[in-house]
Parts: sequence; structure tokens; C-alpha cells
Amino acid sequence: MNRRMHYAWLIALGCGIVMFYCVGLGFNCLSVFLNPLMERIHVSNTMRSTISAFYQTGSVAALLCIGPVIEKIGARKTILIFGICMASGYLMLMAVDSVQMSYAAMFIIGIGYGAGGLVPVSILITTWFAEKRGFALGLAMCGSGAATIIAPTILSGMIASQGVQKALGMQAMAIVICTLTAGLLLRNKPEDLAMKAYGQHEDTALQESRQEKITIKKSFRDKKFFLMALAVFLSGLIVSPVVTHLAPIIEQSGYGSSTAAAAVSAYGISMFLGKPIFGKIIDRFGVLKANTYAYTFIILTMLTGMLLGEKTCMAYAFGILFGLGGATVITVGLPIWTSELFGRESVNRLYSIFKLTSSLAGAVGAIIPGIIIDKTGSYFGLFLLYILAAVLSYVILRTLFIRNQKEKVEVM
Repeated sequence: MNRRMHYAWLIALGCGIVMFYCVGLGFNCLSVFLNPLMERIHVSNTMRSTISAFYQTGSVAALLCIGPVIEKIGARKTILIFGICMASGYLMLMAVDSVQMSYAAMFIIGIGYGAGGLVPVSILITTWFAEKRGFALGLAMCGSGAATIIAPTILSGMIASQGVQKALGMQAMAIVICTLTAGLLLRNKPEDLAMKAYGQHEDTALQESRQEKITIKKSFRDKKFFLMALAVFLSGLIVSPVVTHLAPIIEQSGYGSSTAAAAVSAYGISMFLGKPIFGKIIDRFGVLKANTYAYTFIILTMLTGMLLGEKTCMAYAFGILFGLGGATVITVGLPIWTSELFGRESVNRLYSIFKLTSSLAGAVGAIIPGIIIDKTGSYFGLFLLYILAAVLSYVILRTLFIRNQKEKVEVM
């Protein structure tokens, strides 16, 4: 019998393209531009971190309203509008000649990232996949890894040979092309094409229709919601600042810019592989074991960070280990945690709140690396702080999921 491919997999492809430009180019590769841009306007490490904080602040501002926006206009239009917004921010960076202008440009890029990337993509995957959701989400998230593998070396070479302005122009053009391509593939829900979600059967559809939808008001009365928010905040305190400071951390640990760019590419390769692996572990072994996998790699990353400067291989190991762990917990883990703990029908509203929590943590955490390096001359204290945050986040999540499993058994 000839079985046609379900359109859900084209949705995953379209989501992968969104992740390629929004997270891979727009977020992960942003650190490649930081040093040459900051040299033009002569700022300290603390000021550099403050500029990065404006990016996070823009993301937070977008996340404050993105849930209702997606409900009103749909994930597809949201992606198109805010993809163009991100490209305009990079065009503004081309003309940066002051700290204030860099604040504005980073804020606009942050808005594009916060509203046009992870939230609509996660909602689309959750809507289109009733089965193999972890793998589909991990596969879509590979797009960011692909960009991080390809782009840093190309961009750093272009910056060296043609200048940072030319590289920023190419970045903006690539984002626009990818945004329009994704828009051609994406559809808001299976019903738009008279279809059911992938793997959805009559019994699962009936079960989901009967499942209570947890509103924001109800969630605020639930201790589980606040514990989840705390775990997400602690993870966000680590993940986003490390990604935006990945190249500067390596360069300021005594390595050259070419080694830093190669380490960022190594991070991209491991992230490309780590996300679908993490998704497969979720589908096959469950969230508890998948979280153990991811947080183990986060802690190993920070231990490796304490050894940066001794050997070149440590710079590569730092990027690789973080790609296998840190890159997975927010992008792949967070939407799965939300649907597992609060139900699939509650993802649209609650996921944007948890993503907002993560971005708030990123905005706070973006300032910390610069302060620590300016005060102590070393990142050792930063990595120790990250280890403590990772352990606490892991323990909270483990407690929540064990309780959730017990509650499900009691209901049965």
C-alpha cells in the first residue's frame, strides 16, 4: 500500500528553517559580531554584557504579549512578522556608532527572537504531532544547530576580509529569505488542511478533548507551576548567557578568534546531534532519564570551563559538551515539560509564560559574566555558580515529574 508522508513532517521542516535563522543565525551567531562591534564603540566587558542584556530585554518584551498574539493571528503570521523584525535589527547594527544605538538594535533583534522563534515553533509541533513529538521537536530544533555549524566560520572570515558591516548585511538578507521560505510551508493546524495531527486516533482525540485546559489564573494557584518556573529560571540563568558569551568567554580565556569561531561551530555540530537524541530519549525512556542526560552534560561543560586556557582541546570540549546538554533543556525540554506536567491543551498559554521566565533569567544572567570577569579576571566563579544552578534546577524538575507520575497512577 502506498503511504503518503504526513504533512506534519513538512511542518517540522518549516519549523527547522525558522530555527535555522531565528535561533541559529539570529541568536547563536550573535556572539561572533560582538567583539568587532564593541571594538568600534570602545566599551568595557560590563558594558558588553549590558548590551547583551538589551537583547534579552527585547525578548522578554515580546514574550509578554506573544501568547495572545499567536491566538489572534496564528503561529504562521507571527513567524513572518517577527522574522522581518529580526532582520531589521541586524540592518540597524550595520550603522551602529554609539552604545545607545547598539541598545536599540539589540532590543529589536531580541523582539524578533522572542516572538518569532521558539514559542510559535513549539506550539506548531505540539499541535501537529500527537506521537513522536519529542523526536519531531528535536528534529526541528536541529535547524539552529545547522546554522551554528555553517555560519560562524563564514561570518568571522567575512568580518576579517570585508568588515563587520558587510557580514551584518548578509546576515539580514539570509534571515529574510529563510523567513519567506518557512512561511510557504507552515500551516497553523491540521484542520486547515482537513487533517488530523500525526499519530492522533479517535481515542486519543476524545481523551484530549476531555482533558482539562489549565488557565493562567488556575496555574497561579498551583505550587507545581511556581516550582516549574523556578527550575526554568535557573536553567535560563545558564543557557542564554553562555550562548551569547560563548566566543567572548573562549577568547578571554586566552584563545584566538579563529579558535573561538571553531569552538562555536563545534557547539553547533553537537547541538545539531544533541537535540534529536534528546527528543528520542524522551520518546523512548521518558522525561526523567532525558533530564538526567541533559543536566549531566551541562555540569560537565562548567567543569571543562574551569580548565579553559590550558589546552586548545578544552575550548572545543566546552562547545561540544554545552551543545549536547545546555542547548537541549530550553529548546526541546521546556515545551515537553509543559505538556507533560500541565497537558497538551495548555501549552499555548503556559509555554509562553515559562519561556518568558527563561528570558527574564537570561536578561539577568547576561550581566553576570562581564561583572565577574571585570572584578576577578577569571570565569571560575561564574562556572561554579552555573553548577549550583544546574543541580538545583535538576532536583526541582525530578521532584515534579516523580510526583506527576504518582498522581497519574493514583487516577488510574
